[in-house]
Amino acid sequence: VAPISRGLVGEKATLLNVNGDAAAGEIAKALTARKLIFLTDVDGIYDRSGKRLPKLSIAEAKRILASGIASGGMIPKIEACLKALATVSLARIIDGTKPHALLKEMANGEGGTS
Repeated sequence: VAPISRGLVGEKATLLNVNGDAAAGEIAKALTARKLIFLTDVDGIYDRSGKRLPKLSIAEAKRILASGIASGGMIPKIEACLKALATVSLARIIDGTKPHALLKEMANGEGGTS
């Protein structure tokens, strides 16, 4: 999702820098998509010890946000996943820098955090 959008600031038309993660989550929710997949440069969400968490419940994801374990660009990804899960059956965060990451995820749900 391109993070540039047109909008109004006051009465003046301008370009806005929209958070692409938030936009993707809202689009997936509105479309009632089957799956929302975020490609990033890490292999999912990690706990404080550095262990990847392959699956999280909604409550666990909220705790990770509240506790400060998630930081930087992972925060809007998790928030977008939580919003999208109102209508989307599966949200995933995977490492898009790995070869064929999206194909592997689509084929067998490999890697990342659901």
